[in-house]
Amino acid sequence: MKFSGYIALKALLGWIIFLVAFGTAFSQEEVRTYYDEDKKMLREVYFKINGVPQGAYKLFLPSGELAQTGTLVNGKKEGVFVDFYP
Repeated sequence: MKFSGYIALKALLGWIIFLVAFGTAFSQEEVRTYYDEDKKMLREVYFKINGVPQGAYKLFLPSGELAQTGTLVNGKKEGVFVDFYP
């Protein structure tokens, strides 16, 4: 009797971990902006979590070279941003 209760508790805990891990991942959206309407010249890449820019940020030059990297927190630049010059 105690063993089946342990299995049910273990299964419930597994589902909770699954929902927390994957529920958060699914709410994350990658955003890509472009210099041109044809979307061939990438301008920037960042993520939105629940609609708010968060995490790694990359800005590219029109030539495709990396221009800047940094981190966004609540939609604002946070910490060190590194500028790359061609």
